[in-house]
Amino acid sequence: MGLLTGQHDTLLDPLIGLFGFERRIDLAARKPGDTLTGFAAHGLEQLGQCLDAEAFDAVVVQGDTTSALVGALAGAYAGIPVAHIEAGLRSGERDNPFPEDLNRRMIAETADWHFAPTEGAAQNLRREGFDRGIYVVGNTVVDAALWVADMTSTEELVRQRFPQLRERPHVLATAHRRESFGRPMEAIAEAIAEISLRESGTAFIVPLHPNPNASQPLVDRLCGIANVELTEPLSYPLTIGLVAGARMILTDSGGLQEEAPCFGVPVLVLRDVTERPEGIEAGCSRLAGTTTKGIVEVFERWKMEGHRPPQTNPYGDGRSGERIASILLHGWLAAGRPASSAA
Repeated sequence: MGLLTGQHDTLLDPLIGLFGFERRIDLAARKPGDTLTGFAAHGLEQLGQCLDAEAFDAVVVQGDTTSALVGALAGAYAGIPVAHIEAGLRSGERDNPFPEDLNRRMIAETADWHFAPTEGAAQNLRREGFDRGIYVVGNTVVDAALWVADMTSTEELVRQRFPQLRERPHVLATAHRRESFGRPMEAIAEAIAEISLRESGTAFIVPLHPNPNASQPLVDRLCGIANVELTEPLSYPLTIGLVAGARMILTDSGGLQEEAPCFGVPVLVLRDVTERPEGIEAGCSRLAGTTTKGIVEVFERWKMEGHRPPQTNPYGDGRSGERIASILLHGWLAAGRPASSAA
C-alpha cells in the first residue's frame, strides 16, 4: 500500500501514472505555508494514525526527505519493522545538505534493514555502530532511469519539446538546494550565465524548481539569454531524455549525480560537499562549489580535457529493486522480522 504525505504533490503526480502505482492513501499532510517543523508534525501525526488503523508488515522509506523521516519514525513508534532504501549516504556535514543529511542519520536509528547503494555508504553505517541488516544493493534511482530510457521514447519527447536540440548540443542545468538559497544561488545563476555566453553554440536547458527561493535568482539572471531556455518542471521521461543526450550536466541534485552515469554524461556538482563521493572517485562527476569563479573554472578545465566518464555506473546496475524485494521476502519467510546480516 502506498502512503503519500503530499510533500511534493505536483512533482509526484505524473510519476504515479508512469510507474503504474495505485494511489491508495493520500494523507495531505502538507499545509499551505508549512515550515519544516509544521510539515514534520502534521506528517507524523497523519502517518501514525494511518499505521494504527491498518495492518502493515513493514514500512519502507526511500531517500532523505522529511516524508521519509516521519515515515520511519511513525513505523518505529508503531513497532513495525522499517526498511531504508538509499541508506548510509553522508556528506560529513550535518547541515549540508539540509535537512537531508540530518534526516538520513535519524532514519538510520529507526531502520531494521539498511539498503545501502554502495560499499562506501555501508561503511558509513558501520562506522556509526550499525552492524546488522546492512545490504549493498545499488540504488533504485538507477533502476528507474534505465527502465524509463528503455520503455519510453525519451529522444522523441526531447525533439518534440525542444526542437532546437536537433541541431545543437545541450547542457542541462538545475539548482534547488535549500542551503544554497540567497547568495550561493545567485552565484550559481551567474556561473550558468557566464558559461552559456561563452558557449553560444550550445543550448542550456534550465528547469525551474517550484520554490521561488530556488527559481527566482535563475529567472532574474538568465531570462533573455538567447541560448538559455527556462522551463517549468519537466516530466521524468523528458528529464531522462535530456540527461541521456546532454553534453554535460550542471546540478546540485543528488538524483542526477546517479542518473547521468547511466548514460556516460559528466556532471558538475554545484555544491561544496556531496554525500555521493563515489561518482567523483570514478570520474563521473566533479565538485564545482557554489561560487561563480569556481564553477566556471571547473567547467572550463573539464571541457579542455575532453574527459568522458566511464560507462560503469558506481551507483548500481538496474537490479536494486529485485535485490531489495528478495531480501525483504526472505526476512518475512525466515522469521517475520528482518533477516540478520552483517554484510
